[in-house]
Amino acid sequence: MKPDETVSMKAAQAAQKEAPQRDLAPVSATVKASATAEDLTALPIQTENFLQLEPAKRQKTWGEKCFDLFTYGGIGLIGNEIASYLVIRQAEDGIIKNQYKKFTNYFTKMEGAHVPDYVSKGRFPELLLACVGGMLIVPPIKGLEDRKGAVVRKLDSWRHGKKADTDPAMVEAHQEMDHAPKQSWGSLWKGRVITVVSATIADALFGWRESLLPKLTKNMPTLHRFSSLDHISDEVSKGYLKLFKVVPEKSEQTFKKVHRYTWLLTLSASLTLLFYISSKMFAQNSAAHKERRQAKQTGVDGAVNDLQSGQDDSLNAETQKDAPSAKVSQTSYQQPLEQLQQANQLS
Repeated sequence: MKPDETVSMKAAQAAQKEAPQRDLAPVSATVKASATAEDLTALPIQTENFLQLEPAKRQKTWGEKCFDLFTYGGIGLIGNEIASYLVIRQAEDGIIKNQYKKFTNYFTKMEGAHVPDYVSKGRFPELLLACVGGMLIVPPIKGLEDRKGAVVRKLDSWRHGKKADTDPAMVEAHQEMDHAPKQSWGSLWKGRVITVVSATIADALFGWRESLLPKLTKNMPTLHRFSSLDHISDEVSKGYLKLFKVVPEKSEQTFKKVHRYTWLLTLSASLTLLFYISSKMFAQNSAAHKERRQAKQTGVDGAVNDLQSGQDDSLNAETQKDAPSAKVSQTSYQQPLEQLQQANQLS
């Protein structure tokens, strides 16, 4: 065999060795791009950066303080007091007297050892009736909460003028107010339900004249006088009769009215505070849940986009790598074959 033939054969063998390596080159890229959507479950999703809730104490402007005072102190407390009183008056001697009597009889006619005195003696339906006023104030509060931003800014502009729109501290306070958790129908009604349940428990324990606390303080005269909301209302009514020197003929009627006003006012004040706190908590929890859900969705979408981008890059790399490899392979095989043909012709 001639030297030229030996060189040609070695070149052909070298080209054959390079071919398997060329074919295996894009395997790692293909494997890397073979991830599926199932792998998303193992991807870490960072959510802490998305959870930015309202601080426990944030700066409030004069307008926002006035808004809260009017909404929850005015409508929530005074409005609740008036609405509850009107409802009770109509139930005792008004257009819903017969309906309320049937409603009360439903509880007072209950029998059995499992029925507590709080229910069978009519205190429970009386408390539920007083809570109706609180239900009636929910729509007005929701309407005000929906317009809170505009109302607060108008109040601040009325007091501070252009400073309300230019002062950095006030602008920042308005922005924090806009991003704070908003009251919704769900948060308000949940807060009202919690209020009614809490009021029932509290009234059964130390609100009613025959509740647990008056029984425990029966042999302690001083404490017993203030052992329940009914007892406190009695003391206030007695003090009113003495202070204004009400004539005996009107003392009984006046005593009942003052007793009812005191009971309703104390009940409304405590329930309004509880309603404000609980509804705000539900609004904040709702906002936190929404933030977590958005954060999770954002993380999943980002992972999907990254996975798709990685697959596209891998496929592009594979395509680009195959094209020159094929060209090199063709050239590598073609050159030895031409040399062999030339050698055969010379021989």
